[in-house]
Amino acid sequence: MGNGKQILQRKIKNQRKRFAQLLFMSVLFIYTVTIKHVPNCTCPDFGKGNLCKHIFFIYLKVFRLNRDSSFIYQKALLSKELRSIFANAAPDPTVLANQSVRDKYKTFTSGELVSDTNGNENEKRRPIEGNCPICYEPLEEKDHKNIVWCKEGCGNNLHKDCFEQWKRSKRGDKVTCVYCRINWEESGSELLINEEGYVNLGDVQGMNTIRDTTSYYRKYRSWY
Repeated sequence: MGNGKQILQRKIKNQRKRFAQLLFMSVLFIYTVTIKHVPNCTCPDFGKGNLCKHIFFIYLKVFRLNRDSSFIYQKALLSKELRSIFANAAPDPTVLANQSVRDKYKTFTSGELVSDTNGNENEKRRPIEGNCPICYEPLEEKDHKNIVWCKEGCGNNLHKDCFEQWKRSKRGDKVTCVYCRINWEESGSELLINEEGYVNLGDVQGMNTIRDTTSYYRKYRSWY
């Protein structure tokens, strides 16, 4: 099962349907497992038609099903089976990702900063007012989702699109703040998305971001 599997969120929709936002594997990509009449997962393995280990993790670690339960291997569940699974589920805080990871995930999905401390990070930000230092157009509070700011240094704001042009102009050099020239810290909404389209939170969790493939099934083996 691995040690990198942790839950970001669990949302109860009703008796027949639950959502669990999950962090899985040693590199901490985010996949969504949905337990309903036809359980599914957003991981590539499930997309190939397999009953993936993320669904097994939910059944065994979150819903605490017995390893011998027939529910685990069913591709579809009856309403009474879902009610039975949910009724016996006991909350387990040990499977939650740490607070920093959950805050970064909320920042990424909402587009708004969620501090992983006590809000001190936001206190450094200057009021959204005046003109953008790149395009010289006004900065407006109502457009805050399209505005970024310098977290490591001066706290000044600028348009996100303008900053992206500034980043491109650096051509591989260190990206710095337009105002104070300190190295720029990316916000949680700019987290690394890999070539497969999955968000990687491994650095936030403090885990190795190199995928461990030693336990993967190899269809073709060399025999000596």
